[in-house]
Amino acid sequence: MIRAAGPAGEDKRGHKSLDQAMHHLLELRTRSETARYSDAGTIQTGEYSVYTLRADGTLDIVLEKPPAPPEIQRLSDGTYRHRAWRVTALVFSASDSTVTWPSNVKWGRVGYELSGDPATLSEMPGPPENPRPAGTADLFELVYFERTGEWWANVVAAGVESSDPLNPDEDPNAPDQTPEDPGDEGTDPSETPDHSYTDPVTGDPLTPVQPPATDGEILALHSGAISRTNDGGHTWRRLSSPDSPYNFSTLKGQGTLVSTVSGKALFSSNLINFTELAFPTEYFSEITLENGDFESGDLTGWNVTEGSDPLVLDTVSPAQRGGTYYLASDQESADSAFSVEQSVSVPSESNTIQVSADVLAESGLARIEFLRASVLPSLNSEADWSGSIISGYATAQDGSSLDLEVESGGMDGIGQNGNGGQKTVALKYQNGDLYDRPWILVLRDIDAHETVTFDAEDFVELRKMDGSDAFANVGTFAIVGANSENNDCGVVLKNGRVTLELDLLLSAVDFSSSPVLAEFFNESGPSRETITSTTWGTNDWARRSVSANLEGNFEDLVVRLSGDGSESVVYFDNVSAGVYSSRDETVSVVARDLINRQHFVATASSIHVVKNGVSDYIAPIPFKPLFMAVHAGNVVIADTQKIGISANAGLSFSVVEKPGVAQVLANPSPIAVLQNGEIYNVETDATLSLLREAAPDTSLSWGAKRQVWYSLADGPGLVKAREWDSPESHSQMPRSATAGDTAGDRRVLALDSGDLMGWVPISRDLFHFDASSDSWKISIPLKEAIHDIQEVK
Repeated sequence: MIRAAGPAGEDKRGHKSLDQAMHHLLELRTRSETARYSDAGTIQTGEYSVYTLRADGTLDIVLEKPPAPPEIQRLSDGTYRHRAWRVTALVFSASDSTVTWPSNVKWGRVGYELSGDPATLSEMPGPPENPRPAGTADLFELVYFERTGEWWANVVAAGVESSDPLNPDEDPNAPDQTPEDPGDEGTDPSETPDHSYTDPVTGDPLTPVQPPATDGEILALHSGAISRTNDGGHTWRRLSSPDSPYNFSTLKGQGTLVSTVSGKALFSSNLINFTELAFPTEYFSEITLENGDFESGDLTGWNVTEGSDPLVLDTVSPAQRGGTYYLASDQESADSAFSVEQSVSVPSESNTIQVSADVLAESGLARIEFLRASVLPSLNSEADWSGSIISGYATAQDGSSLDLEVESGGMDGIGQNGNGGQKTVALKYQNGDLYDRPWILVLRDIDAHETVTFDAEDFVELRKMDGSDAFANVGTFAIVGANSENNDCGVVLKNGRVTLELDLLLSAVDFSSSPVLAEFFNESGPSRETITSTTWGTNDWARRSVSANLEGNFEDLVVRLSGDGSESVVYFDNVSAGVYSSRDETVSVVARDLINRQHFVATASSIHVVKNGVSDYIAPIPFKPLFMAVHAGNVVIADTQKIGISANAGLSFSVVEKPGVAQVLANPSPIAVLQNGEIYNVETDATLSLLREAAPDTSLSWGAKRQVWYSLADGPGLVKAREWDSPESHSQMPRSATAGDTAGDRRVLALDSGDLMGWVPISRDLFHFDASSDSWKISIPLKEAIHDIQEVK
């Protein structure tokens, strides 16, 4: 019954029409709804009411609230009828997967179970238990009630074996497809080939004929187009493709991948829309830190370099961070400040190093630093003052001359008696740019009553020849003379520009060098510089990271953890490190793996696999290849000078020098063909064994139907061989009758039907073998020059 209500009390529960934009009394004879496919777990209630979701490892279901009613559906008082939204969701698990649902879902039963003694039948609440078995699907009916704001869910079926929605099995009940328009390519006998041809036996001129219809889907690659035949070359249909292709790879059910001369790879699942694949040029990889989680229970892997020895504790206050031990300040020490260090090794292609750690600083500061060896500029003994500049004060490692300049504070007390005061000095290239790396400032003639003070952030170490010494105050380092007069020393400073304080009392110090000082400091070994340093004060555990640009210097890298402050109470745990590196991902060549049903992409620096249109990085590649072939776990690559082979799907390669490579194959076995006609078997350790010496410019094709190799040399000569030492001549291809033409370069493709197809690269010309007459015929040419031809398998 529908309650009657006036405008002041409109019923929000019934279905009385109040001139709203809604359908009622609508008879549905059929019902078809669009199912939204996604490998993410978000269900957008206002967008679709049927979802097909795919889990592969993990899938987090997110149930979004529906959109608010449009203005036209609101009642006169501004409110609206509360709706119920129904959603059907099929969740397929491609692998054993954990599928999580929001905690506020109201679940109905998923089934029953027998339990207890005597056994009783009890309801099992949803959702289904994880992990969900690979190859199965669960079907859910979901309802969202706006009045209560609740989702209700019921499991219709659970753990039912199902097809993968990403690559569904063929539907046996699907209607027959409408025959594809065969197109008009390869059907007009009046089309003239790019070259003239004669019969190799009689010498008679040959004219194009249309090949008979046979089995076989074949693609011919052009610049900006692909020609496709589903009947063995009888008819062709022209489709679009990327411009300026280099080569391509095509697999039934896995689409087509085209590489271009501009270094791109474009993928299409339908030969209509091509999408460029992205290969990130920057990547992150972990590097090894020994005992970064301190679970050895001691300082294994770490060296104490400053302060008191920290402790490795198994206490529970503060709480452990997932293990049994963490690093902590020694609170019983009179000075609990500490520093521990560990050397790390990074790949030479690294750009940035990053260290992360769980950090807690109850008092004092926690510090993470990166340090590295730094070759100090060598001092020049003949450099002299010229005003406020010592020209040619030092020489950088790259040979650049460096000048020392007093930028502010004047020359009072420098080389002449005075009271000194605050000075800013800088080490610069002769073009005026700052040399912002560690360097040595010479301090000469420091008497017992004289002091030179530096900011502690600038100071690295004191190098002395005599009794000069350094002592630390809060935030500063001061250099003082010993009890004798005329002390000389050198101060290693972190940065190219520093501020210092001279306390001289009508005396003088000097910054210039001398032959003795230059010899001493130039032989005193490299210093270490802090690349970056960051401190934190935290009231609770926090995950902190610090990064540093390596600037091409990869040697003697050190990670340092410190607790700063004499009464510091600092903790570290779960220290990890990694590097960001860059690589040249300009695409070079693509290939297909018929066994594992996937494409391979070789770039200038790495190799990738492409499956279902998604690329995954495999490993670095030893050189940029021009050729590649893949079969099962074997990957063969080559340029014109060397050959590489991998027996583990591209994870690692063995390489052999071999100039003149012109072609590589992997199916059924790794083969390399040289320009001079030599054909080699390529072993998995990259050793080569000569199989046959064929004619120069030979190309090969494997005939899987007849289990023979077809060898085609320059011109029409064709040879077949099951055993390499017993080749047999095959019927010759048509001869070129055009004077001075370039139709000598031929290719042959052995089809799975047993038929043979030939073509002339960068020409429109095609050939087919007529078994009934044991002779080759000229096919009707295509409309575009052919770059490559492959059978779709």
